[in-house]
Amino acid sequence: MTRLVLITLASIALSSLTVAQESTALPPDLEAKVEAQEHLARGTQAFNRQDFAATIDHLSQFVALDDQNGSAYHQLGFALIVNAQEEKALKGFQRQLALGWRPGIATYNSACSLARLGETDAAFDWLEKALTHGFGDVNLARTDTDLDSLRNDQRMQRFIEGVATAARLRNELTPKIPAQDWAGAAEIAEKLVAIASHDGNALLSLGQARLGLGRYEEAAEAFARQAATSVQPNIAWRGLIYSRAQSEDFDAALAKLRAEPARWKTSENVPALEATLQRLRKTELVPVGRAALAERDFDRAGEVYAELTKIDASDGMSWLGMGLVHYQQGRTEKALAAFQRQLKTGAAFDTGLHWTARCLVRLGKMEEAIAYLAAARRVGVSGEVLRTDADLAPLASHTAWAKLTSEG
Repeated sequence: MTRLVLITLASIALSSLTVAQESTALPPDLEAKVEAQEHLARGTQAFNRQDFAATIDHLSQFVALDDQNGSAYHQLGFALIVNAQEEKALKGFQRQLALGWRPGIATYNSACSLARLGETDAAFDWLEKALTHGFGDVNLARTDTDLDSLRNDQRMQRFIEGVATAARLRNELTPKIPAQDWAGAAEIAEKLVAIASHDGNALLSLGQARLGLGRYEEAAEAFARQAATSVQPNIAWRGLIYSRAQSEDFDAALAKLRAEPARWKTSENVPALEATLQRLRKTELVPVGRAALAERDFDRAGEVYAELTKIDASDGMSWLGMGLVHYQQGRTEKALAAFQRQLKTGAAFDTGLHWTARCLVRLGKMEEAIAYLAAARRVGVSGEVLRTDADLAPLASHTAWAKLTSEG
């Protein structure tokens, strides 16, 4: 089984503290999200300290409430296999794979579960899937005790040789793309993709090399396959624009595709051209917005986040940015509305609760602020963070404040 992939949550400092929410309760839909996020935070903390019984307890409850988190299924599966619950672990790893979270690890751990269950042929099937999805830890494959029952089978040696060969090819490929050695990169990438056919990074390198060589149709095929892996899809889409227009100039490529729409072929993983351009625009704007916030250029940040929320109204991080801009410029009601939009998405949930409480304090809604801060404590915000937040100073005289900001 793979080594622990530790997940660090920002400001995670959970304790046995339970803070009464006074007379003000959270909206029911938000309370359900808080409950789920509390289990996630406590489960992740337990995983990081290798308390696998507690990990199973909390993450089982979390995935019952939210089945879209691949890293949670990874941690849950790992804890289950450590506790000799291989059948349940297998289901967790396969759900992780379905969600596209670290597929090489998900397939490898599925094989480990099956090997421990004595399902030899099925275990080798999943080791083959691990190889095709980019699993590359040769030392682990050689030493993992979960695979001991497979060691005397010739298929195990072939698997290890395949992982070693793929690792060697990746090392050889690494300098080729920056050096624009397109012929060398294409030769190596084609060998690598023959082994790891679902490895998004290998397909990306293959697409770039073919594009550099002017092999446009073949480049488009590689980029389309890359998009299907969900690895850096924005680069895949940009590569498709160049390759399907057979142009190395982005603006010229767009003009050509718009003039000849039949060149742009959509699929489940490749959206319509204008939708693709919107996604690419989002990718370009995100770092611009973050930089503007860091530089306290709130006018520029406001322009960026206004555009981002129009491009994708379901993106919680864009609503967080919009809320920060409104808050810093004194538009508290608008900030509150933005943070509440953010909370509905579940993104940066602990941060959203904290900023919502700040808005409520500004608006004089102290009991509501206390309820949101109590929720923030439940999902991992530390008492020290609240205690040292000057924006929350008006709450210092509240009867719940001492308990809310304690660490015990």
